[in-house]
Amino acid sequence: MHQLDAVSISRLSSEQVIIDVASAIKELVENAIDSNAKSVTVQLSKGGLDKIVVTDDGSGMDQMSLELCAQRHTTSKIESYDDISSTLTYGFRGEALASLASLCKTFEIASKPHNASCGYSVSYNDKGQPIRTQKVAASVGTKVICTGLFHNAPVRKEIHKKNKGAMAKIMKIMYEYAIVHPAMTFKLLKNDSNDANFVKQPLADHLDVLANIYGPNVADTLEEVTHSADVPYTWSINALIPSYGTDINLCSCSSDQRIFLYVNKRPVTLSGIKQIVVNAWRHSSMNSSRYPIIFLNLTVPPNSYDINLSADKKKIEIEHQDQICESLKTIFGDFYKSIPKSKPDAVSETVQISSQTVIDEQGSEESTVVSETEDQLEKKNPKEKSNESVFKEKKRKKEISDATQNKKKKD
Repeated sequence: MHQLDAVSISRLSSEQVIIDVASAIKELVENAIDSNAKSVTVQLSKGGLDKIVVTDDGSGMDQMSLELCAQRHTTSKIESYDDISSTLTYGFRGEALASLASLCKTFEIASKPHNASCGYSVSYNDKGQPIRTQKVAASVGTKVICTGLFHNAPVRKEIHKKNKGAMAKIMKIMYEYAIVHPAMTFKLLKNDSNDANFVKQPLADHLDVLANIYGPNVADTLEEVTHSADVPYTWSINALIPSYGTDINLCSCSSDQRIFLYVNKRPVTLSGIKQIVVNAWRHSSMNSSRYPIIFLNLTVPPNSYDINLSADKKKIEIEHQDQICESLKTIFGDFYKSIPKSKPDAVSETVQISSQTVIDEQGSEESTVVSETEDQLEKKNPKEKSNESVFKEKKRKKEISDATQNKKKKD
């Protein structure tokens, strides 16, 4: 039995935090957002294995902070472990920069804080220790330059080279943060060129970002769902999900790559909550294989969940999660039971309804339905329909007809 040397310990820890180029980009983008940046630009050469440059216009760091920041467990986010329960920053463990220093051939950070007369650039060795510090002319913010990622981990480097989904994973990372931070600018440039893989300028809201990424036709299929509650503690959701009866080819895809889930704006993998929304949509659309586009941000008190469960902090445990899930089943189940409202110019007879009202099976609850003529319904549908589309349209017409009859009986 013997204790591992410091270099081996550092390498083992680093390879758990930085598992691929996407995880390196994730950590650096999160640092930029934590610094209150309004703009983040990521530049890649050879898929990021040759070079990664991440530039932001955040608060920047002074010389002392720069010389310390790449040493393991050095952070400005918390003072002690107890602070994790109240932190809202993405980072807090002080591992990412140290891990990159350990796995890159060269690692350099240049930064300038507000009100400083100049910036500083620091180069680090594989232990995260500064080996060169110099004054530089720089804009306010931080630039991180990584070259030769995984130069000392040849197997991982080779696996990444052959991974055809590597760039898609990087794009998903950029989308995740761009959607939940609509007011920020995000850019992804590859191969040291000015050809943008992805550019998002400041936009008004989450829906505008989804329109920017997937197109306005896709965004038009989505509807906002919000809810707040005080039990078991104060929590709320803000979601965008496909409206009832929208084109399946526009509002869904064959994988879950267009599902974006967050807790307090942190991208997470809440499989239970994801399945609740997916199942509700599948039941309404009568499609058991496709995945709808989903944006969902769950806001809960910082001390009600544990984010220190995995290296990437995407796996979390929420206190009273079962109780929240039961509420979400009702919320999304009711949303897809509601008769969809039509646009006023496409309606022949209109009776006003609150979007929160749901028609139960006995028709006992007072409801109002927007009704459409047969001709208007036909005009909304393409001439050539799949069997599934025809069946879905028939179901929709029947629900509208039944609801209208129920209303007439009550009147």
